[in-house]
Amino acid sequence: MTPVRRALLFIVHLLYGAFAVWYVLPRHKPAERGVVMTWWARRALDILNVRIVWQGNAPPGAVTSTLFVCNHISWLDILALLAVRPMRFVAKSEVRSWPMIGWMAMKTGTVFLRRNECRHLPQVKRTIEAALAHGGCIAIFPEATTTDGITVRPFHSGLFESAVVSGATVWPVALRTITRMDRSARRRHSSEIKA
Repeated sequence: MTPVRRALLFIVHLLYGAFAVWYVLPRHKPAERGVVMTWWARRALDILNVRIVWQGNAPPGAVTSTLFVCNHISWLDILALLAVRPMRFVAKSEVRSWPMIGWMAMKTGTVFLRRNECRHLPQVKRTIEAALAHGGCIAIFPEATTTDGITVRPFHSGLFESAVVSGATVWPVALRTITRMDRSARRRHSSEIKA
C-alpha cells in the first residue's frame, strides 16, 4: 500500500472514529463501547501497518480497577493500549484543544491534567480514584513526556496514590518500537549465532 493511500485510509478511519464517538458510543452500554473502541484502535494500527508484539502477560479483557503505568514513546502508544484493552487515559490539558483528537479524547473519558497547576492534581486524583473504584481502567504516562523508549525518565509519582486509595491493581507496561530494520538486523544476528 502506498503512503498516500495509507494516509487517506487513516483519515477516513479517523472520521469514522469521530462519528462513532458522536453517534455510536452514546447508544451502547460501557462494555459494548469498549468493544467498538478496541476494534477501532486495532483497525487504525492495521492501516498504519503497525503490529503489536507482547512479551509477558497481556491484560485479560475481564481485568477491572487497574491503573496501567506506561512509558511514553508516541501517540501510537494510545492506539496500542486501546487495541489490547479498553481504558481511559490521563493526558496533558493541551490535548483538549487539538482539532478533532481533543474532542474525541474528551468524549471517550480522557482525564485532562493541567501540569503547571499544582492545585489541579488533587482534583485529577479524585477523578481517577472514583473511576478505579467503580471498576474502570486508567492509563498514565508518569514520565510526563515522550522518549525514545530505550531509556525511561524519572516517574512523577503524584497519580500513583489514586491506585492505593481505591485499592486498584497497578499494571506496569513497557512500550518500545521495533522497526522493520531492527527486526531484520535481529534475524541476521540470530542466524549468525546459529552458524
